[in-house]
Amino acid sequence: THLTFLDVDIRIQNNAISTSVYNKTDDFPFHVIRYSYISSNINESVGYNIYYGELVRYARINNDLEQFEKRTKSLISIFLSHGYSLQRLIFTTSKFLIKHAALMSKLKILDEHDKAMVIGRLFS
Repeated sequence: THLTFLDVDIRIQNNAISTSVYNKTDDFPFHVIRYSYISSNINESVGYNIYYGELVRYARINNDLEQFEKRTKSLISIFLSHGYSLQRLIFTTSKFLIKHAALMSKLKILDEHDKAMVIGRLFS
């Protein structure tokens, strides 16, 4: 009823298949640095593009809005702690929600009101 394959956690619950992101480093007994700091030698736009790419990956893997939001909140927290701009993360998230309407419909985010609600929950 449960297995992980690559970066996908697959569960069968109540005769339904549920998928969510699996990251083996979450199970490590120590902290793993996965994303660059804004003050590193890497151009800051690379960091924001990585953030955007992770949003796409999370939306493709998760079939549940709650799991998508949980992972995304954690990602936002990491990027903020690494010095990235709150305003730019909000902008990048908004851009993602607009450009990936098909992925969002899978998560039941159908209109501008739903998108605004998601942004509110993610950045509250």
